Order: sequence, then structure tokens, then C-alpha cells
Amino acid sequence: MITPCSASGQPYKISGCTPKMCLAPSELEKQDYQVSEHSLEMRFFSVMAQCKGLGKAVVKQCKRDMEPYVIFGCLPFTCTTNKTSADDGYQVFETSKRLDSWDVTADCAPGFEGTAEVKKCEKPLTAYTLSGCSPIKCAMAVHEELRDYDVTVTDMHVPTFSVDVKCKGVAEAGVVPTAVPCFKSNEPFKLKNCKPMECTSPRASMEDGYIVYEASRRMEKFDVKASCAKGYKGTAIVAMCTEPGEPFLLSGCGAKRCVAPEAKALKYYKLEVLSR
Repeated sequence: MITPCSASGQPYKISGCTPKMCLAPSELEKQDYQVSEHSLEMRFFSVMAQCKGLGKAVVKQCKRDMEPYVIFGCLPFTCTTNKTSADDGYQVFETSKRLDSWDVTADCAPGFEGTAEVKKCEKPLTAYTLSGCSPIKCAMAVHEELRDYDVTVTDMHVPTFSVDVKCKGVAEAGVVPTAVPCFKSNEPFKLKNCKPMECTSPRASMEDGYIVYEASRRMEKFDVKASCAKGYKGTAIVAMCTEPGEPFLLSGCGAKRCVAPEAKALKYYKLEVLSR
């Protein structure tokens, strides 16, 4: 558009034309590049770019007004996923694998212990590294538990824990003998569901004619003694139970009994015998 001058000797005015411009690509398209935009005018177009990682950056001017210029040639500035899985001891959380906005964390998987560490890749498109977690390894079950079990150990590492268990006696009703892995290395694994290889105490007491001394009710080293209580006679006998969990048996003691006095001693008495 041309506008005439308003007075003699003054210039007329020209308006309505603007330079053709290229637009910048999106930030997502430029994320792998270091870009310096000196001029986006098509006639003076000047944009310099370098790769953040690997490759050779190429910038091409747009072909039409108000279109973005093209940038290409750089490889993604990111690490690749480590193929390690929970079976290898790690639970990984990837928020961003890009080296310029790195956010990858990890925990030790169940059955493993330590402090998980994630290290960035040294070069783009190579895997980040994981370290710090190792399998939990249990110690042997304690002696007090082993007395009641036959145990065959194949592997005491928790992720691959394999311990075969059988009862030396009998199992608890409705369950099977089981080995339970530990939660920390060098802690003993647990054994459960077998009845203790020991007798229980009978209900017999001093009122039943026995004084009992229990040194050990364990069947493999049974040591229980008894004597007749006051008012009882005989020789106390203790018999070990035949099955774990059953009471040991007491026998041999009987109540001392009085006899009736001679008839002449009862001449002046009327007696009612309640107990002898």
C-alpha cells in the first residue's frame, strides 16, 4: 500500500509488507539439540545447532512463510532401559531416561537387600547401570526347632529358597510342615507345623497319689521321675508316651487304707465308715 505525502517535499509512505519468517520447531523436536537462533527471517535465516549427544546436527530453512524450520541428525540424548528385572534384584521406576532431565530410581526387589543405586549411561543410547542389591541368604534353623524336623536344604537364598521339611513325629492337624524364609541375611529360617517331639504332662497330681519331677519331657532324652505322695503306697512308675503330644503315664501308687478295729473295741461305739 502506498500513501501519498501530506505536503510538498515530504516522502510518500509504503506499508503492508512484512518479511517472511520461519517458525521454531517444538521444544520436543529440539530436545536433543543445542540451538542458537540468530535470525528466523527467510531472507536472513541463520540458525546454528549442535547435538547434545551423538550425531551431526543439520538445520534446513523452511520453504514457506510461517512454517517451522527443520532440524535433524542427532541421536536421542537418552539412556536405554537396563534389562535387569525383579528376578535380578531390582524394581526400577523410570520417570525420565533423558540425560538432561534424568529421573530413574530403583529399590531392591523382595528377597534382596541393600541400597539400590542407578548410574546414568556414559553415552546416549547405552543402558544405565544398577547396583547395590544382593540376595538375602538365611542361616540354618535353630537347634531347638531342628529337633522336631527332618530338613533337607537345597538353597537358603531367599529368591530361590528351597528347603524340604518333614516331621520327625506328626504334623499339626490340617497343615503341612513348612520352612519359612528369613527377612535378613544370616537370620535363621523358621520351621513350623510339626508337633514337638515331647510328651505332655498328665493331669495326675499329688491328689491322685503322685509327686512328679520333670527334668525333660523330650522323647529323645525323656527324664521324668515320680514318687508316691503322702497317704499313698507302692512304687511309682513313669512310662513315656508313644506319640508326640500325648501324656506320659503314671502308675504304681495306691491309697493307703485303714482296717476296721477289733469288734471288742467297737463295743461302745456306733461307726459309719465313709472312707478307709
